Parts: sequence; structure tokens; C-alpha cells
Amino acid sequence: MNKKILSAVLALAVSAVFCGCTENLADDTASAAETTTVVTEQVEETVELETTAEETTSEQTITEKKTPAETEAPVLTEPAEEKADNLHVLTTYNRFLSVDEESDGFYFEVQLSKEEAESGVEVALYDEDGNKVADMLDDGGHDPDRIAGDGLYCCFYMPEVYETGIFDYTAKIGDAETNVSRVCIYDDLSDDDFNEVRELCDRIEDIKSKYTDLTGAVSDDKKDEAMDELETFVKELYDEREIVDYNVSRESGSIMIKHKSCIPIVVSIEDDM
Repeated sequence: MNKKILSAVLALAVSAVFCGCTENLADDTASAAETTTVVTEQVEETVELETTAEETTSEQTITEKKTPAETEAPVLTEPAEEKADNLHVLTTYNRFLSVDEESDGFYFEVQLSKEEAESGVEVALYDEDGNKVADMLDDGGHDPDRIAGDGLYCCFYMPEVYETGIFDYTAKIGDAETNVSRVCIYDDLSDDDFNEVRELCDRIEDIKSKYTDLTGAVSDDKKDEAMDELETFVKELYDEREIVDYNVSRESGSIMIKHKSCIPIVVSIEDDM
């Protein structure tokens, strides 16, 4: 069973019922819509799907190092303050791995300035306990680094204890430390996963209900306040390690969330989304 696609299919049902849905639920959902012919009304029902080579995404496998110009920005971005020219921003494009998936591990990269790269400064990946877990290289001679001297330092890393959970990492460039990049190893979806997602959606709906009028819509004069409270709530979920990633779009009035079970959730305060 392809659990990533199953997650996306089930998430469509969950998100549509509880939190509102958009047409763009990220690459996982798009793949599910193209390859799935059976969508039941029961969220808990098991759906058997076959995986084709076309379903492999950048979140699943990194086979070739790409430069920033060649790499599309991920739909869900790291909830950290942007830095100039993306320098010292630790990034990973495969935040989720299945516990039974054969993989080189999570792919991490960080961009250095030309001056820093030429100085020979040490670049390494560190876990949340402050332990160095991997060297990040730009020599073109070690997988996954393919281009030497481009200032893009990268590595593969898999936690030594291969179990489900959320893991936070930073990179150190000399004495400087980057933002936190969060990844997750997940297992088969369980009733607990679905119950947690339902509870989360109920809590989101409770927040939204405080700002809706008699028609059930959030009025224009209350949208900013509603988004403020929703964003604060989602940030708390992130800090409490209940979710792996999120992205807030004030322009569209929506928040995209990746639950730790790998189920995506879309929150919208707009009527037409």
C-alpha cells in the first residue's frame, strides 16, 4: 500500500468535511487524484493502491542535487523568518518518510555565501540535543552533493533509532546556527490518527465560529482577527510537535497544515475556497 497517497485521499474527505478544501493540497493530493478511482464515504476504510514510477515526488526520493534556480519552492515552507538570499536557511524537501520505506534518509541542504565557502568553514547537521549527526559537504564527491564549489552544502541523514516520530535538526556553519528543519517518520494510519485529525479540525472550527455571521461566513472586518487567532493556534500545535509543517497565506485567507500522520489539512476562512 502506498501510504502517502492513501493519506492524501483520506485527507481529502477529512478536510472537506471539517476545515474547507482547496484545489491545491500539495503534490501528494494531486498524485492521489490522478491515480485513485475509488473514494469512499468512510474515512477509515482501507484503500489498496498501486504505485507507479510517476508517483515519486521530491518529498520521497532525492536522486540528484539541484541548485536553487532549478528547484521549485516546496508548497509548505519552513515556519521561520526568511533570510537574505536564502543564506543559512536549512531546507529539506522530503519531510516525511514511511517507517518501512527503503531510503537514504532525509535530504538537507543549506546555502553559504561565496566568501564563507572559500574560507573552508565547517558545515554540519545537528540534532535537537546538540549532537553532530552528519557533515554537510560541497565537494561534489559524496552523495548527494553533485556539484563542487556552488556554495550549496548538503547531506542525507536518517535517525539511528528507526522509529516513528518527529525530529528537529539545525545546521551549524562555524559558530552560526540555522533555523530548525523538522522531519517526520510515520507508520500505517490508525484510528488514533483519524481521531486526532478530527479533534484538530473541531478545534479549528470552534475558533472560526467565533467570527462567523448568521450565514456561516467570516465577515471582512473580522478576517484579520480570525486569521490572527488561527495562526497563533497553529503555531502552538507546531511548538507542541503535533504538526510537522504549516504555511499561512493571509492573501488567500488559508492555512495549510501537515499533521504528524502525514495527513494534510486545509483551513480556509474564505467562502469560495
